[in-house]
Amino acid sequence: MMKLASALYVGLLSLGLATLSTSCAEDNLSGIGESIQPNRDKVTGLATTITFDATTVATPTLYTDGTTSLLGTLIDETGSTVTGEFIKQIRTAEGVAFEEADNAQLTIDSVYFRIYSDRTEGNAESQIKVNVYKLAQPVTTAGTSSQTLGQYRTGATLLGSATIQPSAGTLIQQNSKRSYFYTIPLDVSLGKHFFDATRSATLKSAFNSQSRFDREIFPGFYVAPVTGRGFLLEVTEVALQIHYSVPNKEKPAERVKYVKTFVDTKLTSRLNALSSGDISSLTAPSTEYSYVKGPAGVTTKYTLSVSELQKLLASAPKPTTTPVPSDFIGRAWMLADANFSVKVNSPEGQRTNQPDYLLLLPSDKVTEFFSADVQAVQSGKSYLSKKYAASDKAYKFNNIARIVTEHLAKYATYSAATGWTISTPLELSLVPVSVTSSGSNGSASIAELIRPSFLRLSKATTDLQVSFVSVQLQQQ
Repeated sequence: MMKLASALYVGLLSLGLATLSTSCAEDNLSGIGESIQPNRDKVTGLATTITFDATTVATPTLYTDGTTSLLGTLIDETGSTVTGEFIKQIRTAEGVAFEEADNAQLTIDSVYFRIYSDRTEGNAESQIKVNVYKLAQPVTTAGTSSQTLGQYRTGATLLGSATIQPSAGTLIQQNSKRSYFYTIPLDVSLGKHFFDATRSATLKSAFNSQSRFDREIFPGFYVAPVTGRGFLLEVTEVALQIHYSVPNKEKPAERVKYVKTFVDTKLTSRLNALSSGDISSLTAPSTEYSYVKGPAGVTTKYTLSVSELQKLLASAPKPTTTPVPSDFIGRAWMLADANFSVKVNSPEGQRTNQPDYLLLLPSDKVTEFFSADVQAVQSGKSYLSKKYAASDKAYKFNNIARIVTEHLAKYATYSAATGWTISTPLELSLVPVSVTSSGSNGSASIAELIRPSFLRLSKATTDLQVSFVSVQLQQQ
């Protein structure tokens, strides 16, 4: 450790740590300023360099709960077969009715399932056959798993199939945004079922309640690739379209055509699955690299071992009162000024894109973070990287000192015989995320990145070192 030449007068918080803030600007989305600013207190500091351990671990869960899904099959960066499938329910509405429902000559002409997509990963010229099933029973949760949804095929009814080729999709142009849709014909009996239900004395009211609709009218769609490979579609929306017609009163030889449409929303049940294939080559012990492969499957875990944390505690002063105040670490003594860079070492010819952003947070808090109603970066609990720049070959996290300080405050203990000690390591995980600005107030929404991504990260000792400044406040 090296004693700093002078007292520190840095940063944003009186006798404590600053609040992490986010901005929707590309290079200012991370928290800034977790330093210390005692207006009347002198502080002295020591710099200590410690080293993270980096390991690659399997992650069984995809945490995103958005409406985007993946559909298809491709060979990823590691040579593994990745398969995307999903379950989606459509939204009902109060008072659903078919135009001219009382016309005895009304006919259900065709039924289609539409898949809307704004992005394709892989070869757009590839072809994959897709099956659409009716679930045997509703899915009651809205979550996501990296495992197959094949168990939902039990008792499911095949409604239709089609071969999808991304380049042959129907273009939708809205200003500068381009998206495509793909149409799969379904059994006409499904449309007849919906029509009959709207006219049934017992079932008509079920359209007024989503839960009743799910149980009594339609439990949802299960959509899966069955043959072929080469791409993954990012599915933003699905729709059920029921086409029907009645004779034209003025021109009996012609028919008046109608379409009844139902779509999925964030309010309807859904499950996504992405099988990652064989990941053993990534999770095998390595002295050179760790990996991140998203969505779901593989992540890098950074660990500050007990021995490394003990190095930081070596500068913590002896408490002057007993019992030791619970806020001694974090108020009388704390860490500051510790930036962390995750160094990227991409293989030659990498095909899968690197994510724009990474989220760094305690490994045991990942599920809690993404299952919350709002995914918000919180000071000392989670850190959003700056946007990845290929020229830097690194993901940069501003000042991670607070999360380490809070870990020490929670787990370090003091005794006259042994001084400060700790027995619990700090484990942090990386999660690829997407970041969307959410208005003029500078806030941003965060979600786990749904599209495939791949990172090979350096495990060189110098790339895993972080220098922390420990600060002791001295009252005047």
